[in-house]
Amino acid sequence: LVVRAGSGCSAPVFALLLDMALFNQVDANGDGVISREEFAAAMMPATTYMEPTAVPATTYGAPATTYAAPAPTYAM
Repeated sequence: LVVRAGSGCSAPVFALLLDMALFNQVDANGDGVISREEFAAAMMPATTYMEPTAVPATTYGAPATTYAAPAPTYAM
């Protein structure tokens, strides 16, 4: 890992880069140095696009109601 004075890298960002797994991800060409281009690419938000999906139509209406006579009861 090479740190150059005046690189403009803030302490919190640099602390994240110290994690070797993250460093290796950012170092796209594997030369052991993070170039400005690699750093800028790592700081860009990942953009993902999803395929549009069909949304079921929403219907509004009263629920079906059924009316029936109460069940007969027989007293003994």
